[in-house]
Order: sequence, then C-alpha cells, then structure tokens
Amino acid sequence: MEVREAAIVHVTDGLDGVSVACAQAQAELLPARPTIVCRQPRGLDPSRAPEGRAIAWIQLQETPYARRGDAAGELDTRDGRWTPRLEEAYAERVLGLIGEHVKNLPDAVISRRVLSPAELERRNPNFVRGGPYAGATDLDQSYVWRPLPSYGSHATPVEALYQCGASTYPGPGLNAASGRIVARRLLRKPGPVNRARRLFDRA
Repeated sequence: MEVREAAIVHVTDGLDGVSVACAQAQAELLPARPTIVCRQPRGLDPSRAPEGRAIAWIQLQETPYARRGDAAGELDTRDGRWTPRLEEAYAERVLGLIGEHVKNLPDAVISRRVLSPAELERRNPNFVRGGPYAGATDLDQSYVWRPLPSYGSHATPVEALYQCGASTYPGPGLNAASGRIVARRLLRKPGPVNRARRLFDRA
C-alpha cells in the first residue's frame, strides 16, 4: 500500500518526539514539533474529492486549550487566547512539518480551515476545553460507566430513543462501536421489551 492510500498516517519524530510534545502541551506550551494525525478520507472513499485531488484531515492531540507560551519561541501567545492569527500561524508550523515529507505541499494546498480547541468547544459543548473525546477517558469514565452505568446499553428513558458516540459505551475510538451496537439493536426483529435487559444489554 502506498502512503496516499492509507486512511491514517502519523507524522512524528518517534516515541521520544511524542514524549517531548506531550510534556510541552502539559506545560501549556504549543509544541514545537507536535504529533500529527493525518487522515486521508479519499483513501477509503474516492468520491470525497475529484480525481487528482485529495483531502487531508489533521488532528493535533497535544494542543493546549490555554497557553503560557510557545515551546519554539516563535509565536505570540501573550494574551493566552486562541485568535485567528495564532490559529493560522500554528497551522503553518504543522504544514511545515508535513512538508518535510511532502515536497509539493505548499503549492498543493488549495484551501484550509483551522479549528482551535476553543473553536471546537464553541461548536460542540461536549468538547470541553476542545477535547474531542467527550470527557475523561480514565477507566472509571469508560465502558459501562459512560455516560452512566444505567445507560451502558445506549437506551434512554424515552422509548425507542438511543444514544451513541464518544460519550457512550465503549467510549471514544476509531471503531464506531457504539453506532454499530445501536444499529444492530435497531435491526433486530420486533419483540416484547425486556426492560431489565434494555438497561444492561450491550451486545
């Protein structure tokens, strides 16, 4: 398989690079060389872009919501807020890192949209402080405890109303497991409702 056919590519300096970027983000600094998760939707679905074109969906998991500075000492972060100017400047850094592996990248980019952690939170209240995983992913906040033990089946108190997504069992991930579970339940043949099973069935 060629790199352009892969659904997801990680751009990183290796385990040490990830460790440094995580430490910088934990210190509320913009990482100098963040770990880049680059998704290529056209690799799985060619209809997402015209022939000869592509879409890159980039995620930076080490981006702090509030910042005390820039680890590289290049960007102005004095006001501690995400501004359009800072968003674009940090995007340039990220594209520069990808450009170390894609020689024609500067000329190939037709358009881009940048969503900072603050903008993600504004668009979706579940993304508290820009976290796309709908809350903590500690063990006591995952699996049957997401969002509450009694809701582990994706059923709600409203008849025939189900919920799925990162906030529900088994939690965030790339497997779409919660949606699959709900879809399988909806495809079952109708029958009598066993309310006890309805609360705890996760098959």
